[in-house]
Amino acid sequence: MHGQAATASMDTGRPKSATFGIYLIVIGLFVFWLVITQAGLGGISRPVFPVAAAVVGALLLYADRRADYVTFILWLFMLTPFLRRVVDLHAGWSQVNLLMLAPYAAGILCAWPVAKALYTRGFAYSVIFATIIAAVIYGVIVATFDDRWLSGSFDALRWVVPPLFGLFVATDPERQQEYRATVMRTMLIALIALSIYGVYQFIVAPPWDTFWMRESRLLSIGNPDPLQIRVFSTMNAPASLAVYLMAGLLLAIPSSSPIRPISIAAGVVGLLLTLVRTSWLGLVVGVAYLLVFGASARARLSIAIAIFCLPLIVLAIEQIPTGAEIINTRISSLSEVSNDASALDRVSEYVQFFENTLPQAPFGAGFGATGSYQAYVSANTATVLLDGAIMEIGIPLGIFVGGAYLLAVLAAGVSACWRSIGSGDTFLSSCGAIVASLSLSLIAGNVAVGESGIIFWLATGFCLTPALKPKSP
Repeated sequence: MHGQAATASMDTGRPKSATFGIYLIVIGLFVFWLVITQAGLGGISRPVFPVAAAVVGALLLYADRRADYVTFILWLFMLTPFLRRVVDLHAGWSQVNLLMLAPYAAGILCAWPVAKALYTRGFAYSVIFATIIAAVIYGVIVATFDDRWLSGSFDALRWVVPPLFGLFVATDPERQQEYRATVMRTMLIALIALSIYGVYQFIVAPPWDTFWMRESRLLSIGNPDPLQIRVFSTMNAPASLAVYLMAGLLLAIPSSSPIRPISIAAGVVGLLLTLVRTSWLGLVVGVAYLLVFGASARARLSIAIAIFCLPLIVLAIEQIPTGAEIINTRISSLSEVSNDASALDRVSEYVQFFENTLPQAPFGAGFGATGSYQAYVSANTATVLLDGAIMEIGIPLGIFVGGAYLLAVLAAGVSACWRSIGSGDTFLSSCGAIVASLSLSLIAGNVAVGESGIIFWLATGFCLTPALKPKSP
């Protein structure tokens, strides 16, 4: 009975009519700027759209519509890169595109309610989050002394907004049912929307996407031609899309939503087309986590049915021209690491990092030194890009601060998984599976920052919410 109640809680919350308005706001905001762009005024959206996003976010918080604010932030991260590409197509390529600041401009606003909540309540994991925030401050200070305050400030947003977003949920236990319902609904819809556009992108290669691929010169995402793209859908990269689809699938598999079968089928197709192997493996780890630690027999049955239907979805993928060949090649590379160019390159980068880079700057170079800022706003390969969390953390923060930051992230992940295991709650089991899957992906990149970090810390925040205790008078 307890497991059934927990499963049912995944789809409860406010009535659907109460959240319909936020979808009108999201659609209206993006459609308005798309129309502006088509009218030849796309250039003004670059500085103005982030301001508009921040205003909407502020109004939602002021009106105490916090669940709608969570929905709004998630959609901003999923849709803003698409808007950016359309704007670039019509208004001309912009190497530094301020439009991409929109999700962070709206997301940083949650810092105030988080600060108020922490002031009035005790939080068992405050030390973990304080360590992370202190590390971010250190990275900004070092960057400022090295005259990189602009790029350093943007990197700081990428590092600090996701954990604040997780704290926003974790420090508000009274609205947990609302947050669960809105996140579940958002991710189920996103699985369908992002995957359908991803298939369209793969088959058609829309001009705004191919224009961005050519100008950014990102060879790792395929060629800007039909049937040759590593799908990134409306997001900024295949890896970002894969994280959101993987997380959505781990939420959808044990849910009882009526659109669950469609969401799962679409999500699997989209995830396969990203060709991101770490997320494929992450999904396997997450499903195994749910099978072992799932809160109910019904949840485990849902997982078993989903696994049984997986071959049918793969057969559907094989109907897409060249799709089967590309995916099968990628899968076979999992068992041929010695011949995998990307894996060998990552090993070489780690050797270079430990032998040369880290000894030369043991205290870190500060934010904005690794190309994260330029890669996110311009995706220009002239910058230094990294493919591994230890390097991405060690170069800006150094041995000591970077080590403390990494330990804090791992401590948060372990704590979240531990609490999800003992919760007897299907939704929290899914969140624990997401955290476990992304934690194992740290070798491939720092999934605790940027758009991927939003998912990691949101799932962590849900798991850590039971640890909230009122302060003693």
